[in-house]
Amino acid sequence: VASAPVFSQVAPELEAFAGRSIIIGHTIHYDLAVLEREYTLARRTWPRFRALDVRMLARLAAPSLADHSLDRLCEWLGIEIKGRHSALGDAEATGNVFVALVPLLRAKDIRTLAEAEAASRTLAEREARKPADMLQQQPARRKMRARWQERCSA
Repeated sequence: VASAPVFSQVAPELEAFAGRSIIIGHTIHYDLAVLEREYTLARRTWPRFRALDVRMLARLAAPSLADHSLDRLCEWLGIEIKGRHSALGDAEATGNVFVALVPLLRAKDIRTLAEAEAASRTLAEREARKPADMLQQQPARRKMRARWQERCSA
């Protein structure tokens, strides 16, 4: 990492790569918060990448599932994770989870990107109104959810 270029040097490549695509990740809003901070530190305009969080989508598709971690989702959906905790391994597993969730979301009448975004936002807002649940969550998860809700309401 010490020999890696500074963020301001790679930001244009990131923007060109992402373009107008939808970024899909597991708890992606944490990653977006880190990126937003890097943009701020580099004094660059935050491009507000559009994103879908497979953890949130899984909670919409299977609310009774006790655990929505990437490992548990892969197990539940019969997806093999190759290279867990590596960028490529986790990204491939997350992509495979997303693909597997699409028919389950359709069954819940979530058929478009706009519907997935709206349903995710509604779920996050509903959960934010549950103070007892929020108190039981880890502090880092509360911060991550708060940043995501701010981003959704902007």
